[in-house]
Amino acid sequence: MAILALIVSANISLLMIVLLLASSPNASPELWLQIRLMMGAIGAAYIGAAFFSLRARAAGAKRRAAIIGAAPALFSVVLFVVLLVISG
Repeated sequence: MAILALIVSANISLLMIVLLLASSPNASPELWLQIRLMMGAIGAAYIGAAFFSLRARAAGAKRRAAIIGAAPALFSVVLFVVLLVISG
């Protein structure tokens, strides 16, 4: 289950990064900096979650590994909603 959570999180994180890149062509330099920071935060959240999820899986904590593996997906969804509220 933890591996499936990591795969889903990877796909959602990649989708969020693509959406951020798609919104950047007409961005000002200040907005481009914010977009790069958000993309970095998404990438760092996924890498950290993958590391700790696999570590928890190796320790035998399957449920904890699945929850940690799904955290970047939740982070990306919350960030997407926040961006929708800010822009709209």
